[in-house]
Amino acid sequence: MALPEEERRPGAVKVEDLQEMDPAFPKRPARSIILKGYNRPLDRGSDGRHKRLKEYRDCQELGKEDANWKSFVDPEPGRVWLWFNEEQWKSIVPREPTAGLRFAVPDAVADRIIRLTLLNTIY
Repeated sequence: MALPEEERRPGAVKVEDLQEMDPAFPKRPARSIILKGYNRPLDRGSDGRHKRLKEYRDCQELGKEDANWKSFVDPEPGRVWLWFNEEQWKSIVPREPTAGLRFAVPDAVADRIIRLTLLNTIY
């Protein structure tokens, strides 16, 4: 709010289109895929089924002294993107998929899917 009105209004700052990526930024591996997912805190209802929490309390950051707890009312879903190299995604896509097919997921891939997506991605 310290800037003049003409410098704060939409369109006041012109940003050029990105021409090339910073060479220091890691490139996505060839033949890799990105899995886009969503998560949110759930609770088990009295009927045993999962339900969305209307209020959620979480520790967002751990400080040097103590935890920083916050309450969220009607939280939005968290967004998560997982990158899998070719070997990883091929290990979880069956060669001949059929309805009801079950198979073990390699530990390294399960770790990426489950543990990493359970990290706090709500806010």
